[in-house]
Amino acid sequence: MNEDKPYKRLLDSITNGFKKVLDSNILGLYVHGSIAFGCFMPDKSDLDFIALVRQPLHCSEKHHLLECILKEMPHAPAKGIEMSVVLAKYAKEFLYPTPYELHFSLEWLNLAVEHPDTLCTDGEKVDYDLAAHFKVITERGLVWYGDAIDKVFSEVPWNVYLDSIERDKPKTLIF
Repeated sequence: MNEDKPYKRLLDSITNGFKKVLDSNILGLYVHGSIAFGCFMPDKSDLDFIALVRQPLHCSEKHHLLECILKEMPHAPAKGIEMSVVLAKYAKEFLYPTPYELHFSLEWLNLAVEHPDTLCTDGEKVDYDLAAHFKVITERGLVWYGDAIDKVFSEVPWNVYLDSIERDKPKTLIF
């Protein structure tokens, strides 16, 4: 599977790092975005994935996962890596906005390097974008590691998907 794809080594390395940190807590790693749509371009894309876990993460686990991601950043595509770690129960019993355990993207790189504790808190965090990511996973996503998509993700209602997209679009300033 995906033997000749430019992102294969990167995703395999991240998956192995996550499995080492999370052991039996990791349920799967699911790819969405340009890779899922078949239009990935290393010089213009990012690497998008969701990792599902069975139980909430401890702060130390979050730190180690960030270390895995930061270690791979030199090998990442131009727009970096965007990932979220989510409790599997929220993929199966969809909740909106969706709670998450850990998030990372290129926009958060400096924060992850300089103040990782900020990203590794135990407080409740939610992300409206996860609805769109889950929808892409259920429609086009790739199982990189773990159970089949239809076994771990439920459908995202269309109106919720549209709201997620609407919230994510850039705001236009009118002068």
